[in-house]
Amino acid sequence: MNGRTQWIDWAKTIGIWLVVFGHIPGNHLAVSEFIYAFHMPLFFFISGYLAKSRSVVETARSGVVRLLIPYAMFYVLTWLWWYFFGFLRHPEWFSHLPAFQAALVQPLFGMLFGAGYGTSLSNMINVPLWFLVGLFNVSVAFSVVDALKSWPMKFMCAALLSGIPYVLTSRGIDLLFSLDSALMALPFYVGGKYAAEAGLVERCAPAWADKKTEGYLRPLVIALSFAAVGLVAAANGRVDINHVSYGKHPLLFYFGGLAGIVLVWAVSECCARWIYGPTVFTISRGAIVILALHAIVTSLFLALLRTLGVDQGLLLNAAISAAVVIICVPVIEFVESEAPRLMGNRKAAPG
Repeated sequence: MNGRTQWIDWAKTIGIWLVVFGHIPGNHLAVSEFIYAFHMPLFFFISGYLAKSRSVVETARSGVVRLLIPYAMFYVLTWLWWYFFGFLRHPEWFSHLPAFQAALVQPLFGMLFGAGYGTSLSNMINVPLWFLVGLFNVSVAFSVVDALKSWPMKFMCAALLSGIPYVLTSRGIDLLFSLDSALMALPFYVGGKYAAEAGLVERCAPAWADKKTEGYLRPLVIALSFAAVGLVAAANGRVDINHVSYGKHPLLFYFGGLAGIVLVWAVSECCARWIYGPTVFTISRGAIVILALHAIVTSLFLALLRTLGVDQGLLLNAAISAAVVIICVPVIEFVESEAPRLMGNRKAAPG
């Protein structure tokens, strides 16, 4: 594996850990605001970084295989879990609706609407899966933007498109199929694509390797970007691409997301120097599996803690998140070998 691949794999590993961590109930508000400031922008950035320039039709065809088919399959699988351990165990939660509507119709509409929240007609039973739908849309949107000749024009078009969700949300209008979330995230995707084509990571390599600066440059970048994310999170409040929530100001949202991306990149560069192996690569390749299943695994951990009478805390939640990610590794390996369509036919990790 080359250095570029290794930092990407570490960034995805850190990112999916943050997703799991951010979804554990009971986290302190400041911790949640910090994580939400950049964990989803990070994944859109990485997706743009790895994206190939294709036509709209080719992008959509690839997205169906790599994103929408896994979305539908994981949704159905997790619906089975929800039906037996949610609907049947807690019928009082759905007593206001006819059983058929609550058990089948609303979850089906939740899948078809493709948004990470419920409506009067739908119930999204696996909320994190919205990201796959949003990523499909943002990749198709970028394939349109990518037809422009110059990067300044691409950035300008992306900026204009990203303003649409802000205008619509301020008027109480939500777009289904995570279209508004996709447009909100488009600048991060475009930024990732530009970073790859401009070779920004490679340009930083000499500074990282310089003996005069390597001892303090990475720690300095990590400290400054960490402080920037913290200040933005404190000033801007909770942001959420799923719910098209920019916090108090859209510019702070984008600045916080960019600072968080730099933070994870710098940390990933450090991690890639210290340790790298098939496990990190597997987590990176199988992030889609962890995204789809972590809520179930986390719920089992939390049920065990309640049974044992153990109180949650920040460090325990962080440890649970790491355990959930590690537990999913053999699941990823099984899916890679036995059901690759669930992962969009992604390649298996090397032995």
